[in-house]
Amino acid sequence: LVDEGRIGRVLSVSTTYGAHLDKHYPTHGPERKDSYLRDLARGGGCLLDCSHAIDYLRWICGEITEVSGVVERRVIDMNADDSADLMVRFSSGAVGTLRLSLCFPTVRGDLEILGETGTISWSRTANLVRLNGEPREYTTEVWQMYVHEARHFIDCIRGDAEPVCSVWDGLQTLRVCEAARRASEEKRWVSV
Repeated sequence: LVDEGRIGRVLSVSTTYGAHLDKHYPTHGPERKDSYLRDLARGGGCLLDCSHAIDYLRWICGEITEVSGVVERRVIDMNADDSADLMVRFSSGAVGTLRLSLCFPTVRGDLEILGETGTISWSRTANLVRLNGEPREYTTEVWQMYVHEARHFIDCIRGDAEPVCSVWDGLQTLRVCEAARRASEEKRWVSV
């Protein structure tokens, strides 16, 4: 819908993404103090685990050029951040807010895109897309993305396809995460 120009130029986006580590991640629950997800030094924490939201915002709005916000441990007993509240600026001129958390009581995956002429909203958990408040045909089940991902991975191994997500994509998202950490520590906007 964005690519079709259905809402005009994107002005701002807002997303809420995450779940409760102790309730919704069975292999990383409170009895699993050794889980990598609970240890920043081993690549854990909310910011890295919920970086999928950064990925889809980059795909929709372009590269993130600046970030500000708070990345911290608020609730869960772990050696990593469990929450990240970020503001970002995109190369397109759009701005965005991200509420990422491993403390949500329910699984969350919500997105709202405000354009010059309309809005698009998406709820991962309700499996619903709306254009200007009106529901749109959307029949893909969330679990199907994992099936498509596995098929694509096998096609890439066979040489039948090129990866849709490059190493550069992953590195750029990691750069955004590192800038967010610096922004939180230094209490300022940080360029990516």
